[in-house]
Amino acid sequence: WGFRDQLQDTANLALLSPRLLKTHICRACASQFPEGDVLHWWHNLPGDGKKGVRTRYSDDLLWLVYAVCEYLEKTDDYSILDISVPFASAATLKEGEQEAYLTVSQSKEKDTVFNHCIRSIEKAYRLGTHGLVLMGCGDWNDGYNKVGIFGKGESVWLTQFLAYLMKRFCVVCERYGAGGKEYLENLKSNAAKLLAAVDEQAWDGEWYLRAYFDDGSRMGSSTSEECKIDSLPQSFSVISDMDNRERKKRALKSVEQYLVDWEYGIIKLFSPSFAESEQEPGYVKAYPRGLRENGGQYTHAAVWYAMAVLLSGDTETGSRLLQILNPASRYQNEIQKNAYQLEPYYMAADIYTNPNAYGRGGWSMYTGAAGWYYKTAVECLLGIRVLFDKVVLSPSLPKEWDGFSAMLKLRSTTIDITVQRSAHAGLYDNGIVQQDNSIPLDGGRHQILLNLCDAHNPEL
Repeated sequence: WGFRDQLQDTANLALLSPRLLKTHICRACASQFPEGDVLHWWHNLPGDGKKGVRTRYSDDLLWLVYAVCEYLEKTDDYSILDISVPFASAATLKEGEQEAYLTVSQSKEKDTVFNHCIRSIEKAYRLGTHGLVLMGCGDWNDGYNKVGIFGKGESVWLTQFLAYLMKRFCVVCERYGAGGKEYLENLKSNAAKLLAAVDEQAWDGEWYLRAYFDDGSRMGSSTSEECKIDSLPQSFSVISDMDNRERKKRALKSVEQYLVDWEYGIIKLFSPSFAESEQEPGYVKAYPRGLRENGGQYTHAAVWYAMAVLLSGDTETGSRLLQILNPASRYQNEIQKNAYQLEPYYMAADIYTNPNAYGRGGWSMYTGAAGWYYKTAVECLLGIRVLFDKVVLSPSLPKEWDGFSAMLKLRSTTIDITVQRSAHAGLYDNGIVQQDNSIPLDGGRHQILLNLCDAHNPEL
């Protein structure tokens, strides 16, 4: 099991199989230590034991919070927060030790899923000299394992991600009625401080930095020899809902300018690849140029970029990005087809940008990217989003689409949706015009007509 991997897989299936997600959230809680950190991955052994890797990776533990927020949004089932789950027990990492493969037992100490989440947030909230979250031995990009090897490196993306989750967890606390007023105010305040620090310390003029190394040097800057721009902080400037609209718009355009190859249908993770510069980010540099995380398309991140562009209101570009990410569409293009050489029915983990294999697909069955693609298509393109006790409709359709139809059967509620172009925007529920674009999950049957006009799409 991978802590972050399977939490994302099950979270992105929340509408289809909420029970699977609920079960796995508890499984993940049982792989968290009382100190708040978690197993990076583990193998279950006969009986109650398991072996896994305890590390200083800084994002793993936060995916528990993400999955819980997704579960609650999709089910409105707060009973999960009251489930008591034991912690994992194993030797702590020694000073200077980045990871250890060890035998893990079940701790006698237990806590609720709600408090497991609180421990994750508190453990992650460790700031460096720029007010950004510490990188640890790597964040989402495992290959950045030397950026913060001495404990001082900071991750811009992780700072955005933590702020995003803190804001979402505030909603959970308010609806659940737990945590207390002071804790809620601290969550909101700290989330705002994190995003303010990103704007103050990580704006590079045309895009956001990716990280600060232990020695204070910058990664992802226009002054960098390699990895001048990384897509993640640009995407998450939108996903985390940062305040500066002009910067977000400029950041997304910079990704398109420097990282998107429309001809070959590639969205690079960063560019140029690491190879010869003095910066030593970690094992990512050991990959050949343009392979996997070293400047190729890492599809997981590419989908995040498409999501951010759609959320920004740029419907035409966002839908076009989803189209080039669709593996089947590569076989409608002679150049892409000849280069790709993989199945048209699996989402590839990566696509190479190395000159000797440009456009060649890598690992060809990647559920993480596929799950995020599904979520982006349903929630950001079709605009069908389940929010606790209602469904909110906010489609972001390209001009070539006249509309679409869909049926939802959720919590004993049936919703037949028809979306069409019209001179006047408005939502009709069983023939009655509504004040907003939400439909209650009330156990009834709803015949929905949503009229869209060209001015409907939101802006950044």
